[in-house]
Amino acid sequence: GTPLYAYGLGWDSISVPDFELQGVTVVGKNGGSPQYNSQLYLLPEENISVAIVFAGNADVTGVANNIVQSLIDENGLGQVAETAAVEATVTTFPDSILSYAGIYGDGSAILKIEFNNEKNAMIYKKYSDGKFETEGTYPYLSDGYFHLPVGYRVGFAENYGKKLFVVYDLNSDAGFVAGQQTAAADPARDTSKFNGKSWLPINLSAIDANAIAGKTGVLNELPGYVYFSANGGDTLYGLSAANTTQMVLPYGRDQAQAVITE
Repeated sequence: GTPLYAYGLGWDSISVPDFELQGVTVVGKNGGSPQYNSQLYLLPEENISVAIVFAGNADVTGVANNIVQSLIDENGLGQVAETAAVEATVTTFPDSILSYAGIYGDGSAILKIEFNNEKNAMIYKKYSDGKFETEGTYPYLSDGYFHLPVGYRVGFAENYGKKLFVVYDLNSDAGFVAGQQTAAADPARDTSKFNGKSWLPINLSAIDANAIAGKTGVLNELPGYVYFSANGGDTLYGLSAANTTQMVLPYGRDQAQAVITE
């Protein structure tokens, strides 16, 4: 599929999905600060560049998208073959998908994925207040995805030996990683020091804009790991030493290590 955020060589996207669907490759990079916002698009095959810079808050990406779309329309760029839409129907999911059942983590949630063979459906659960609660049951359709009632579909992929939970747009194969399957670690690793602890940052600098306090706990179903709770989200961490956590979710962002000091 097409990654929704195809990072590479410093670019935010090496092929913007909306334009790729029209047969046009657009490379993009976005930037911003409290005072300025910018968007750069390159159409390498057409030797076209679009650069937008605003002072203050503005939807620079939206403006740049409109400009690129106008250039595509006015110059007759891209060729997209029209195909008849085929409505997907509920069908039996392949046995190979059963290996993707398990606990997943991303930067702000802990998920449990289960499958119901009788209903040909995926059961989506989210960890909250010490237990996993069912958020929804989603049918498997003939297009090869489990469909959500809110305009998205989900599937699974494996990359560098890691099993991934991926959310896709309904109208394209663009998607983003919403979770990485996490197997139990060494049960001998003692995580009790992190259970039920509250945390305050102590290494703030003069330019830090905010401070994040949080709590840590452990999951009985996932030995060897702890989770950090802050701002309504839960993030899984492993242990690099008895008193130090380590980041184990390369697809998550804005993670921070916790260290117990005596």
